[in-house]
Amino acid sequence: MPTYIRFDENGVQVEVNTKPSKPAGEEWENAPGDFDSTKRYRRDPDDTVREETAAENETLQLVTAKETAISNVRRVLNGYRDTYAGYSNGKSKGYETQARSAERVLAAVAASQPIDALDNQILGELATVRSITVEAMANLIKAEMDAKDIALGALEACEDKADDIIQNSTTLTDLENDLAAWELDVEATVATL
Repeated sequence: MPTYIRFDENGVQVEVNTKPSKPAGEEWENAPGDFDSTKRYRRDPDDTVREETAAENETLQLVTAKETAISNVRRVLNGYRDTYAGYSNGKSKGYETQARSAERVLAAVAASQPIDALDNQILGELATVRSITVEAMANLIKAEMDAKDIALGALEACEDKADDIIQNSTTLTDLENDLAAWELDVEATVATL
């Protein structure tokens, strides 16, 4: 049964198909007579089909590994970000409201001004539940928001480092080793937060 092969616009083998007749579409062509399904092939600009070299294969694998690494880095960091930023958009908005109110309360206290009634209402129930003053609640929220800001800033730095690793890796081994070390660094960074 004849074998047909399809290449992308760069001449990289995309798909192989063994069928009694050529698959639909102009991009399919007959595989070379010495075709080996365990090997990969390339089509050169002059339309010559040849076996892919080890270096070409490594480069292709590196490109694919880098694309996967970007997704994995974001997944890992987003898991940590959710811990600090809130698990939902609604919860995050609630934190932002409390933070703005806490800033206004602390500014009023620092200026020896009365606390705004709305800010007193926003933080009052939280303060009552904790049996503390509105000012103490504002200080607590500010401390928590500062800690979250520090954590989120540290995670941004971790993402930048991962982006550099991914972009500058020239071999699969370097990429894998450097990202494994990066993950340990992220764990250590998060542990100190």
